[in-house]
Amino acid sequence: MENRTYKYFKGDPLFPFGHGLSYSNFEYSNLKIADQVTLKDAINVSVEIKNISKVAGDDVVQIYLTHLDKQEQNAIRTLVSFDRVHLAAGETKTLNYKLDAEQYAWVSSKGKKILEPGKCIAKCRR
Repeated sequence: MENRTYKYFKGDPLFPFGHGLSYSNFEYSNLKIADQVTLKDAINVSVEIKNISKVAGDDVVQIYLTHLDKQEQNAIRTLVSFDRVHLAAGETKTLNYKLDAEQYAWVSSKGKKILEPGKCIAKCRR
């Protein structure tokens, strides 16, 4: 599957998700996630989004997870949550996500979800 889906693509996409679909611009800040969690506990993630343009608009906030210990066996990134948000001009919202163990388990080459200790990073993209 290498270079066939976003999960394995290592370059910069020519047209990223949502490219050219808005007259608004958004700024992300204050991404918060716990440094450590106990296996099988939920991971709480929060991020602020601000509409920095002069018109109202919608954006799709996406939370991706990368399993650092499993990169040779797993996707580079996996979309684990997303949310469409409407913001008035200048408006800021804090979005909160709760990722359960089913969402952050890594997937083996046989398609089985596996929960085991390891290092992960979460990123918020648009």
